[in-house]
Amino acid sequence: MNLMPAISLRSLLIIYCTVVTLLLTASLLLFHSRIFERYAIERLTAHGKAVAANTAFLIAGELVSHNYAFLQQFSEEFSARLEISSMMISDEDWRLIATPDRQLLGRAMEREPAGDCLFVDNEFCVRFNRREGLLTVTAPVAIGERLLGRVRVVLLTAEMMAGLQALQRQGTMIGLACWLLAMLGGFFLARRLSDPLRRFMQATDQIRQGDFQTAIPAGGPVLELGNYGRALETMATTIAQREREIARMRNY
Repeated sequence: MNLMPAISLRSLLIIYCTVVTLLLTASLLLFHSRIFERYAIERLTAHGKAVAANTAFLIAGELVSHNYAFLQQFSEEFSARLEISSMMISDEDWRLIATPDRQLLGRAMEREPAGDCLFVDNEFCVRFNRREGLLTVTAPVAIGERLLGRVRVVLLTAEMMAGLQALQRQGTMIGLACWLLAMLGGFFLARRLSDPLRRFMQATDQIRQGDFQTAIPAGGPVLELGNYGRALETMATTIAQREREIARMRNY
């Protein structure tokens, strides 16, 4: 005995179209968001490396001449920029010689764990803190092969991450609109399929009650329904002929 609950064809088609469209929309949104996020991080990394490299080039001469007052002023002014959180400079031994927080002067600059770096090349280290929205770039300051120190620039990524969130919200709204359209499409498709079936059931019931002259509905654009209609019409004609033969034999 089949214990599964019965469900109408119309409901089944609507559920199928809704679920499939929802899954496809969610997959596309997730895939697109990851692609954009990867692109945004790559752009931020390239920008951060360029900023750190240019800064290292600008301060190399001041490090050679030990012009710490200029380096401190440069660090404070650079850190005041809108897209910059902070900029620190250390000597070759990682000792801070310029930082916006003067209380840290003379202390050791925190070293970046190699495993946390998105990009490592020639002592460049790029680290992205997704939770705080910070991109930290540590670059060497050198003249030729002589290492003079290191510069660390911390960039704010809130603006680009806000763009990502806006894109995700827009994609979500588009996905919901597509989902609603799919539901409506599924409803009309289910109606186009279920209405002929309902008429076939009514015709079958009339034949069962002995009305062999009942009109058999057309199957519409669906090939299988057309074949079913022709088979039902043939069955009704055959049964009607058999009933006439039985009635004629009874009269003899």
